[in-house]
Amino acid sequence: MQVGLYLLLVLHIAEGCKLNDEKIEEITAYPGGSVLLPCYCTDPQATPGRFTWKKLPSNKTKWEEMSSERIQYRDRVQLVNGHSPGNLSLLISHLTEEDGGWYRCKVEGSIKDISLTVEGCTLTKTTLDITAHTGGSVLLPCSCTELRAKPKTFT
Repeated sequence: MQVGLYLLLVLHIAEGCKLNDEKIEEITAYPGGSVLLPCYCTDPQATPGRFTWKKLPSNKTKWEEMSSERIQYRDRVQLVNGHSPGNLSLLISHLTEEDGGWYRCKVEGSIKDISLTVEGCTLTKTTLDITAHTGGSVLLPCSCTELRAKPKTFT
C-alpha cells in the first residue's frame, strides 16, 4: 500500500504544471486601467519550474520576453500568485493602447495564449439642441461610448 501511494505521489510531482490552455482568452481593457491575464496550472498546488511571459507586439513577428526591468513595463507588471504556487497570472496596470496584442504564458511543454485589446475612447455621437439663458449656466455633454475608457487627452 505504501509503495503504491509513494508511486502515485512521484507520478503526480513528475507531471509538473500543465497550463489551462483549452481555449484562447480574449480580453478587452481600457487605457489607464488594469487587467489580469489569467494563467494557472490545472493543479493549483503544482509548482511550475521555469516559466515566462512573452508578448507579440502588433507590428512584429517575434515574441518578446516580458520583464519588469524593461522600461515599458517598469512598475506596471506583477505576478499575482497569492497562496497558490500554480497561479502564474500577470497583472498589468496603467494600461496604454500599446499594451494591446498577444500574450503567451509558457511553462515546459505547455502554453497559454491571450489576446488583449485595449480600447481607447470613442466619443458618443449625438447632436443636441440646447437652450440657455444669458447669465445662466449650461452643461455641454461629452463622453466616451464606453464609460470605463479614458481619453489620452481632453480639450
